[in-house]
Amino acid sequence: MTHAAGQCAKCHKVNGDGGVAGPELTGIGSKQDHEYILASLVDPSSVVVPRYGMMTVTLKNGESIGGALLEETGEKVVLKLPDPDDSHQQIEKTIPMSEIETRQPPVSAMPPMGYILTKAEIRDLVAYLVSLKEKNGKKGH
Repeated sequence: MTHAAGQCAKCHKVNGDGGVAGPELTGIGSKQDHEYILASLVDPSSVVVPRYGMMTVTLKNGESIGGALLEETGEKVVLKLPDPDDSHQQIEKTIPMSEIETRQPPVSAMPPMGYILTKAEIRDLVAYLVSLKEKNGKKGH
């Protein structure tokens, strides 16, 4: 929670402490195994949680639209668009698949931790995150 270079708590919350720019990690050890957690640390864009990845789509009319991927189904893509006037209103755009020419896979805003943390620190972080289990219906450590 306090690593100066990693700064995990700026984006991730555990047990009520931390930021909200990244996924909540309380109870992650009950939901994911160590391999998933390691992959999400060393190659964050390989495992992008919905609502936390940026995606760009190019429409058949040539227009490009970018935003946070909220949902993707066989019929549509839903993006949260940047707030043009900082009014803090969520602007969602639903784009039918029939209008999409191409789309890039979602990209995580999190940097690859293998460039920031040592191998020992990554090992310790994976062990810590795996230990975050939900207990008796409550999220805990």
